[in-house]
Amino acid sequence: MNKFYVQETIGGWRQTPVFEGTYNECVKYLNERNDSRSAFAIVREEELEIDYL
Repeated sequence: MNKFYVQETIGGWRQTPVFEGTYNECVKYLNERNDSRSAFAIVREEELEIDYL
């Protein structure tokens, strides 16, 4: 199973992921958040980088 993460970017800095799961679980998580003011992205495990903890 591939791991995917929901990661927020604040001021260009990638934050610690807020959710981990399958791609579909990540999509569902984002749809349920309903927070249009934040910049969230779904990233694959091999693309995960954290600029700010």
